[in-house]
Amino acid sequence: MTGANAATYSFTTQIQDNGAQFYCKVTDAKGASLTSNSAYLSLVAVENQLINNGSFEMGANGWSGTTSAIGTFSNQPAYDGSKLARLGGKGTANTSSIYQTITIPANVTSVPFSFALHIDSAETGSTAYDKLTVAVQNTAGTVLKTLATYSNVNKAAGYQIKSFDLAAYKGQNVRIVFSATEDSSMQTSFAIDKVSALPK
Repeated sequence: MTGANAATYSFTTQIQDNGAQFYCKVTDAKGASLTSNSAYLSLVAVENQLINNGSFEMGANGWSGTTSAIGTFSNQPAYDGSKLARLGGKGTANTSSIYQTITIPANVTSVPFSFALHIDSAETGSTAYDKLTVAVQNTAGTVLKTLATYSNVNKAAGYQIKSFDLAAYKGQNVRIVFSATEDSSMQTSFAIDKVSALPK
């Protein structure tokens, strides 16, 4: 690209770009040049993905609720990309939640649902002071099932992948809801990333 001098460039990929090799070559006015290492593009089909923006790289797009919890955080790296949802983490009494409504096809045998979760807490001991619930609701907000409840007791270094099956809700519109509650002291943050629901 003759005359290119911007710090970054972007492009839109097409399916025929799968496997393409990309590199950068810089040449100065005297003809001296420097070539970067090559990068190879690998495209993965995600046409069956029910979750919109599951890695939060498009910010709050597709999500409702406490969308201010979605972004980049200096003290909490993302599992995938640069953004995530971080519920809690305030160390004061508060509640926060994010949710997304999805339509589960009727003709499926399983709907693997997963997400990456990192729990960091200043709490100690075996009492669950701060909690995160992961639930399936109908579109009116009625809880159909609580898939899991996590707390400060479950804190761990790094992310852990949590997996469930949503096949019981095939043919329905449902909300996937992450809700956190903290008590009045000692923060617990629930970092969520890489949310996925892929029917089979």
